[in-house]
Order: sequence, then structure tokens, then C-alpha cells
Amino acid sequence: MASDASATTAAASSSPSPLPSSSSRRSSSRSTPSLGSASSSSVSAACAGERGWRIPLLRCRERPVYLASQSRVTCILLLIAFALLVFFVLSPIGTSLFSFVVRLLLSRHLLLPAIICGITVKVVEVARRRFSGSSVASAAASLATSPRRNEIIALSQSFTDPNLIDPASCIVSGLDRGVAGEYLSFRITQRNHQGKTWIKPIGGWTVTIGGQTTIVPSITYDFSTHCYEVGFEPRQTGSYSVSVAFRGAPVAGSPFALRITEGPMAAPHSFVRMESCVIGIGDSFEMTVVGYDKLGNQVSSGGESHRLRCVCPQPEVDLVVEIVDEYNGTYKIRGRCTAATVFIPEVYFDDHKLGFEDSSGSVAKRLACRVFVLRDEEMESARQNAASTRIWYKSTLHAAGVVGKKVHVLLTETQVAVSESWLLGLIMKRLYSFRLRFSLLFEIDPVDPCVVTLSHYRERISLGFANKTDALSFVVTATLLLQTRLGANAFKRKRETFSEAMAKHNQTSKGQTTLKIDRSQLLKSSLKQLADMSKSSWRSSWKISFTGEEGLDVGGLTREFFTLLGDALFDISSPYWQRLDPDKHAVHPGSSPADQRNRHGAGLDFYRVCGMFVGKCMLVSAVEYGKEIYIATHFTRSMYKAMIGLPVEYSDFETDDPQFYNSTVNFMTKNSIDDAGLELVFAHEEVDEKGRTISTHELKPGGSSMEVTDDNKHEYLSLLSEYLLRGRYEREISSFLQGFYTLVPEDMASIFEESELELLICGLPEIDLADWREHCHYQDYSARSAPVQWFWVAVENMTHVERARLLHFITGSSQVPIGGFSRFVPPMSLARTYTGATSLPVAHTCFNRLDLPEYQSYEQLQAKLLFAVQEGAFGFGQA
Repeated sequence: MASDASATTAAASSSPSPLPSSSSRRSSSRSTPSLGSASSSSVSAACAGERGWRIPLLRCRERPVYLASQSRVTCILLLIAFALLVFFVLSPIGTSLFSFVVRLLLSRHLLLPAIICGITVKVVEVARRRFSGSSVASAAASLATSPRRNEIIALSQSFTDPNLIDPASCIVSGLDRGVAGEYLSFRITQRNHQGKTWIKPIGGWTVTIGGQTTIVPSITYDFSTHCYEVGFEPRQTGSYSVSVAFRGAPVAGSPFALRITEGPMAAPHSFVRMESCVIGIGDSFEMTVVGYDKLGNQVSSGGESHRLRCVCPQPEVDLVVEIVDEYNGTYKIRGRCTAATVFIPEVYFDDHKLGFEDSSGSVAKRLACRVFVLRDEEMESARQNAASTRIWYKSTLHAAGVVGKKVHVLLTETQVAVSESWLLGLIMKRLYSFRLRFSLLFEIDPVDPCVVTLSHYRERISLGFANKTDALSFVVTATLLLQTRLGANAFKRKRETFSEAMAKHNQTSKGQTTLKIDRSQLLKSSLKQLADMSKSSWRSSWKISFTGEEGLDVGGLTREFFTLLGDALFDISSPYWQRLDPDKHAVHPGSSPADQRNRHGAGLDFYRVCGMFVGKCMLVSAVEYGKEIYIATHFTRSMYKAMIGLPVEYSDFETDDPQFYNSTVNFMTKNSIDDAGLELVFAHEEVDEKGRTISTHELKPGGSSMEVTDDNKHEYLSLLSEYLLRGRYEREISSFLQGFYTLVPEDMASIFEESELELLICGLPEIDLADWREHCHYQDYSARSAPVQWFWVAVENMTHVERARLLHFITGSSQVPIGGFSRFVPPMSLARTYTGATSLPVAHTCFNRLDLPEYQSYEQLQAKLLFAVQEGAFGFGQA
């Protein structure tokens, strides 16, 4: 996540110690009284000392014991000799004695020098024996009973360290803020316990850097400055923590805070954010320039507006432009035209042309956005088309293998559907479906303005209209629908339109139909009557009578019947339904390849009745105000998409089958297939419960001999998702849709998103906001973080519909499990992401996690969150 903090540790290479080791120390041959393993070794180390180094004063039993090294004895003897020499030179007696000694030496009488040397050697030997014998024994005996025994031992060990480096005295300098992409370095100055600089390299230094990404530092010793140089090159902005330690002990001030800022704005990574828009003459349109540095880090400061310019490639278009610096790395460009036209604005940073990006935040998808400037009458006509919710166009289709086929094009707030008419238009066979979103590109052919090309990723078709007015009207209406469909009342408006259309569609169906149901055999008796019931009877008002029970149905028995029958029809223990994800309650047709292969006749009629039952629930809820009927069963996302006529995508696995998504889809999209050695082909093997291959299904003609590579893996995943989520259950889903469309026409269902359709069928969930907040986990955030507090305020201000869509966006379902939010597995969480404040929140339904950028204000968070919920509920911004 999708971005976690990491830490890298680099250790300085070991070098020979400039001091003698403990094994080479010179000590007395006399044994030391034992104080136990710990105290004996510590006192011996403390008392043995080191040549040329001072040993500290130890106080035991309130009696000071001075421990002197051999060098101290030598110094004392030299002082005595110097005093004698001064005595000999300055005093008369000394001069006489000096003359006598000289005459004695010259006369080669060496008795006196020999005596003096012998006495000196004897004094030194006695002093050494006393130092290593009685003094040590006395100190050891006192230390054994001292209350500060452990403190003294620790102090003695620290002073007898062979390197005598004190981490608390060492200095780290030059560690300040830096710029991403620049080489940064700082110094470590070694010091001992006395505060003196140590001038030789010593092994044992470690530097740990944690932050936005992995950084590997280099550590070298500079003999000219007698310091360690630590260098690294951060490539991402943000806050970093730098820990410096010597043999596990941190230096003073560690860890150090380091702030990495972005570099200057660079044209190759900067872009223009804008959607195609429809405006009137004199009205203004707006674009946003988002600045990034050469490494792709978003710029957070301004000052570059003088280097931006916006022009129109058509010289006849009079374009008035205003550029506003927001001083946060973004620039607003506002323009207006004084004449009716269609053009694509061009934005330059110095002499470099900037690309366009859609509002989903996807850097990979660059678009050319058009501005439609219409006259007043043209604007009014476009608004009327957009307000009608469903607009039909006649066209000719040009696609792969199809040339000049006459088709009908349905344009709704949700999708663009291309269908072929059969039986004089009574039956519509859908050929292509595109979800209406900002990444769907409409291109008017510059040579033939009657031809419009629709393209989305790898799918591309062309539609030929009767004249350029119809072609322009089609593109303008689609663009206007994108502009106006968002908002808190979008679902409410769709629902009202649906209710009006359903009431008009069923206005000829009058009367009542009475169903006599045996409660003891509810499913069998219900299917027997419903399977043979006419279409008009399905559309009529129902009255329920249970066998052997007296009661008048004024609505209560009908509601009870729908509840009981819904539970029986979609019982997961039956062979007709399965759960792709055991942890979720969503159902999907079929249970095993053997069941699907043997299913025919009555089995397919069962799915048709299920589809008509769902359509009946929607019909009653739409036309009978106050008598809404909802079912407790939730379908998979791919089933809802089939009901509204949209194709499945391999991203649907994340919601429908998270285990397969994580093990296969996510792995293939994020890793190289050529290096993995998977040896996949464009075919899928069906296996039974024992793992034996039943059959092999080719995903495309000749797929068994076609290898999957990095170049075609996305095509493979698309074909695999189409087969596993829909093609494998084609007969079952087709029978279900046949019954569903009997009561709910396809063009009416297609105005909804799959998340909205779920709300129509299952109703609004009861969302306990306090329970949600209590059981929400945080990653790189805390409950007191400003973006987290703003998030909960935004959720509190949402409508019930928006909360349900937010829940669907995060978890893949708008329903809360029985037991509340504590029953979500994994638990719901909010995670910090470092993609920049202009990015949208990203949902990971496999992990019930919402990646929330670190926004700068509540208003910014609320706007981005609402947009993500509106668009991302069907894939925009979803991982």
C-alpha cells in the first residue's frame, strides 16, 4: 500500500583497534581472592589497568583505595631523581657529593651506582607485588559487600573498553533538511569519555534510516577530518528518522528528524487536470496544473506561474486566459471564449507541452480534453437531452469484424450501450457496453465529423451517425451527463425517474393474483405456481393465503411471504448458489462444474423464477409507495454488473473472490510473468473435488498453445475474469436475466450503478457510526490525526445513501455483518498514503482498508472523499 515506512541499517566496517586487547594486559602472578564470576572478572579488569592510562578511584567500605599503574610508579621515581639532581647542583653539600660521585665514577668504583640500582629495582618489585596483591585483595573484599557493587562493576567495565568511545559524547553534524534527488551527507565525530576526539577508525557504527522509502546509506572514514562520512540520496519527499549508534548504544540526540522537500517543478512529470466540459458563449472553463519535480514528487510551493501559458491551437478562436497561483504546487487556469466552437486547449510550461490527466488520479491515463462552446439554443437542447436520463440514437457500428451494422445506442447517466434490434425492435441484443466515466474517450473524426470513436483501454469501436449534428449532440450530451450526474441527490433523482418509468411501463397491468402457499412446503408450492404464472400476473398485485391459516392479507402476509421465499430461493446450502468468498455473504450462481454441466430444464427455470422474483421486489418498491420490499440476499458484484448490462473486469475479483485476486491477479499485475516461469497459456482447466482435470476451456481460439507473457497478461486476465465470473455460468446467468428483464427492462436498470442497484434490491443498511469508529484501525495515523478527525466529521455529514456507498466503496458491500463492525475480517482500517493532497482516496476491498492521503483541510478531504464515493464505487480510485 499500496506504501509502508521502511528502515535500512548500514554498519561501519571493523578495523584493528589502536589499543592492546584485554588478553595482552600485564598483571601480577599473585592470585586474587574470588568474588564470584561476575565481580572477580570485573575487579580484575578494573585493577589490571592499561599501560599509559589512568585508572579511576574506587571507594569501598568508606576507605579510599588508590590503584596506580606501573607508569605512575615510574613517574614518581623520575621525580625523586630530579629532586636529587637539583639538590646536588644547588646546595654546597650536594655539590661536594656530586664531585665525589663523579670522581668515583671516573675512578671506575661502581659500588655506589650498583647499590642505588639494586635498591631501585627492589622498590619497583615490591610496589608491583603490593599493587597486584594486597591492594587488589582488599578492593575485591570491599567490593563484594558494597551496596553499589553493580554500579562499580559497570563503571569499571566502561572505562576498560578497548576503544574508549563514549556514544553520548560523539557528535553528529550536518544533518539538516534536504532536497529529493540530491546527495546528502553528515559527519560522525568520535569522542571518548573525556570528551577528546578519537582520530582512528573503529568498527561498530550503525546508521538506520526510516521514512517514506528504502534508503541505503554509505559509511566511509575521512582521514583528513578524522570523522565518519555518511551519505545517501533520498528520492521521495517526507519526514525521515535517522538513528546513529555505536555498538548498539545511540549517540546523543538520536534518532534525528530529517525533512526532505521536493525539487523544482519539471515539465515531464507535471500535468493538467481537466475534464471535457460544455459551456455557453462567454462562460468560463477551468483547468488545474499540478506540478511535480523530476522524480515525480508533488511540488508544494508556487512561484512558477510566469512560466505557464495556455493557448488554443485554432487561430480563429478568441481565448481569454487567467492564471492564478495557489502557492501549493497547483495553478488554476480559467478561460472563456466569445464564439461557438469546439477546441482542445494546450498548456505549456516554458516550451514543454503538458499532458492531461483525468480526475481519477491515474497518472498513466492521459487524455485530451475538449471544450464545447455552444450557443444558447444548442445549450438548452443539450440540457434537455441530459435531463431525460435515457437517450436513444440510431447509428451504424464499425468494430472488429463488424462493418456498417445498424444499431441502437442507449446513453444514460451510467453507461453507453450499443444494441442490435430483433423482431422489429421488440428484442434488443446488447453488443457493447461502456461505463460512462471520465476515462471513456469520445473522439470526433476530423475527416468525417459524422463518425464518433469510443475507446476505453483496449476496447475501441466507431459509431457512424446520420449527420454531424447528431454526432455532436451524442458527444455533448455524454459530456454534460458527466458534469451534472454527481451530487448528493444523484441517486434520489435516478430512483424517482425509475419509479415513474416503471409505473408507466406497468400501467396496463391491473387486478390481483391470489397465491395459496403451503407453509410446510413453501419453496415447492411457490415454485409450482410461479413457474407457470403469466407476465401480467407477475405484474399484478398479489394476495397471499397460507393453507390452513385464517387471515386477511392487507400487506403483512405478502411481506412475510416475500421474506420467507427470498430466504428459500437463495439458500446457500442448495446446489444452485455458492459463495466465491467464504467470508462474505454475497451469492453467485452454480456450485461445481459437474452441477453446471448437468443442469438443464427445471434447473434453468429455477434461475428464471429467481430473476423474476428480484424484479417483482423492485417493481413493488417502485410503484407502491410505502410498501417497499427488500430481500436479505446480496449478490456478487459481477452479478449486479450483469443485471445492469456492464461487462466484468478482472478488478472485480478483489470484491468477489479476494483469495484468487491476491494469489493470481494481484501477483500477475505487479510482477513480471516472463521472469516468474509460470508457463501459463490462454486456457483454464476445470477440476473436480479431488483435483482431477474434467475439461479444458480455451479463453480464445488456439489459446491452449498461446503462452501468457508480460505483453498480453492483461488480456489474459480480462478473458479469465470473463470466463470465471460469467462465462462458466452463462446459462444460469442468462436464465436469471431473462426473468429479471421480464419485469425490469434492461434500459431502466442500466441507469444505476451496481452499488445503487444493491441498495434498490436490499435496502439501506443500518450503519452505527459509533460502532464503526470504535472498531476502525489506523495505519500510520492515529485517532488524533487531523485527516482522521476530518474523515469522521465528513462521514457524520453524509446522507444515509452516501454512507452506504462509502461502506460499499471500502468493503465491496453496503451491508454490515451480523454483530456489527467488529465482525469485519480483516478489520476496517484507515491508512496514510503519501500520494499527495491532490490524489483521491483509494479503497482495498480485500483488506477493508481506505488509503487516505494527508489532506491540508477539511474542505479538501470532503470534496475528494465524496468524489471517490461517487466515482470509485464502480472502480474509479479502487485498487
